[in-house]
Amino acid sequence: METLTIKEFAQANNIKEYALKVRANSNGYLFVTFMNFDNEATNVYFSQAMTEKIAEGDSVGQVIKEHGCKIATVTNAAGEERIKLIGGGENQRGSIEDLF
Repeated sequence: METLTIKEFAQANNIKEYALKVRANSNGYLFVTFMNFDNEATNVYFSQAMTEKIAEGDSVGQVIKEHGCKIATVTNAAGEERIKLIGGGENQRGSIEDLF
């Protein structure tokens, strides 16, 4: 599983803004909307483990800080690659720089 910090993800995808609150789709899956400099949206869904800890309407900034969220590339049961927001506990290693 490849992981990126939120900052690395934002830089790699020219992200300039994000929705302030956690959103949910019609199936109840929680996600964050990121906007790039061309005003194009990318919805990044939370991992199943994270959805058990948060709720629709929660502050995105608080969730990311409180849970040490990162962006991970994961493979689903169908073999498709997806990007997900994961909690720090789901990634067993982190850069020492992330602590500062």
